Amino acid sequence: MFSFIWQLPQNLIGLFMLMWHKKFCKHEIKKISNVDGIQYYLLKHVNDCGISLGNYIFLDSDRSVSKKAVKHEYGHQLQSKRLGWLYLIIIGIPSVIGNIIYRKTKFKPYGDYYKQPWEKWADELGNVNRY
Repeated sequence: MFSFIWQLPQNLIGLFMLMWHKKFCKHEIKKISNVDGIQYYLLKHVNDCGISLGNYIFLDSDRSVSKKAVKHEYGHQLQSKRLGWLYLIIIGIPSVIGNIIYRKTKFKPYGDYYKQPWEKWADELGNVNRY
């Protein structure tokens, strides 16, 4: 219960996102795992990426999900556990903005999307070896 409250903003957004997909999207939602209270879901049209919001991790069912992607999103979940209410400000918003800029312009401010500090930290926490 403490973990849910500590991560309340991102948990509420994750819960809202899940409810939104259940109510308005005609695509199947597939729960693939529930490990240590973290619920993993496959959703269509998650923009070729994963999203970690508190106790909810969403992965795109339109493409094959790699172990690296799962581990990376788990790294974001660990960031959420450490940062609590600050997660969205320190990690979530910069990650979304960085993702949009990278996808729309292919501008690589750090040479590679995953070299951005918040993404690199998620890789480290998730034990992802990219290079």
